[in-house]
Amino acid sequence: IAARGRAIDHWCTRGSPQHTQSAARHRRATMDAHASTSLEHVALRPKDHALLGRGGFRRVGDLAGVDVQTAATSMRVRPDKAQKLLEEVAEGAKPPPWHSARELEAREHQNVPVVSFCRGIDELLEGGAKPGKVLEVCGGPGAGKTQLLLQLCVDATIPHQFCGAGGASVFIDADGSFAPSRCAQLAREVAKHVHRLARKKPEHQAAASSYSEDACLDAIHVYRALDHSGVVRALAQASQIQDLKLLVVDSVA
Repeated sequence: IAARGRAIDHWCTRGSPQHTQSAARHRRATMDAHASTSLEHVALRPKDHALLGRGGFRRVGDLAGVDVQTAATSMRVRPDKAQKLLEEVAEGAKPPPWHSARELEAREHQNVPVVSFCRGIDELLEGGAKPGKVLEVCGGPGAGKTQLLLQLCVDATIPHQFCGAGGASVFIDADGSFAPSRCAQLAREVAKHVHRLARKKPEHQAAASSYSEDACLDAIHVYRALDHSGVVRALAQASQIQDLKLLVVDSVA
């Protein structure tokens, strides 16, 4: 206990008072500017949302003017954890940055579309599902909407060497439609396809050796949303996933 107390005292006293006060003023200014924003709309880890709720904080404005020690006491965490969380809230509450049309056009050409391996669908989508674009898939019950979305989630993980997006995907399951066994089956077949291609291109065998059914499934993140607020939370948290190429919401009806 004494050692922990010394560690906390050391954390509380490190850094210059000027720097600490400047950081606190900047954080408060950001929070004041977005005081009405719900903390559910700030991209944080689920456990951090739970900590804020435990502390009684519901909106960004609830944290404005709250010092680190008070926040730590309210959430029952160490001061260093409270400090980090306050900084993440202040950063997450900021509005998206401005971009020039030229910058967006250049970025669009750099994005690799996610192909479906169905020539007709890929032609209809002008090459596949493009990162940064919204694609709405409509159809009656049993038309294959979820199957197509599962296929795209798997295909988003294909390495760049094989003309894939080489990233991660998110599947927000809003109606219990996600089928793990079907997703694993698709991942198995895509991994086999990648390894068949590698046999024809020896220079890409190293990339294929690290790609497998398990690697594919590890790159697909599934979130079960029980209501609209769950979907909003999942969308906010998805921004923290590294190299995200595809985000699916099934369904929005």
